[in-house]
Amino acid sequence: IDTLQMVRDNVSGKTNAYAQDYRDLSALKKIADDHKMCIFLVHHNRKERDSNNVFNDITGSTGIMGVADTCMVLRKENRFGTDAVLSITGRDIEEKRLKLAMQKNVWEVTEALDATSLRKEQAPHYLFDIADYLLKENGFEGTATELLAAIGDVTTPANVASKNITKHFGTVFTPLGIKMKPKRRADARLLVFWFDDDDDG
Repeated sequence: IDTLQMVRDNVSGKTNAYAQDYRDLSALKKIADDHKMCIFLVHHNRKERDSNNVFNDITGSTGIMGVADTCMVLRKENRFGTDAVLSITGRDIEEKRLKLAMQKNVWEVTEALDATSLRKEQAPHYLFDIADYLLKENGFEGTATELLAAIGDVTTPANVASKNITKHFGTVFTPLGIKMKPKRRADARLLVFWFDDDDDG
């Protein structure tokens, strides 16, 4: 269906946007489910882009993503350029981001990032510096402030580093065999890192 607006009800501005989006797409989803078919909707993006979440670019409310099984957002960096990025998310699929290039009027995939790669890309760069340091030193015990100082990072707040180490641990550190546990000292909270082949650190 090109575009979604072609099959929508004309409603007044007083109607709740989420309720309207949910109702319109639910009707289409019921048709698709009842007939075991795919309905592909073409819809517009907002002019203003969200640098943190590409799916917030979709015009309308979150009701659209709430009903759709899969959402794809195609972004071109330059309106007249030949490069674009296709971001994909959904209920029963792994998140992906495909970098595309137009070749003789056909989009060709030049790079594909799966969910693991996307999570790794979202991790702050200093976490990889910490991982390199841990590999070199074969572990670490100390405060987050001391760990940041060891890698030469004087700008990242210690509490932010601690939070991101925990948040991205499975993506950055676990694949390298690094383990971690917190440890209390009378005057500080310590981070203890060791490796799988060590005893318990």
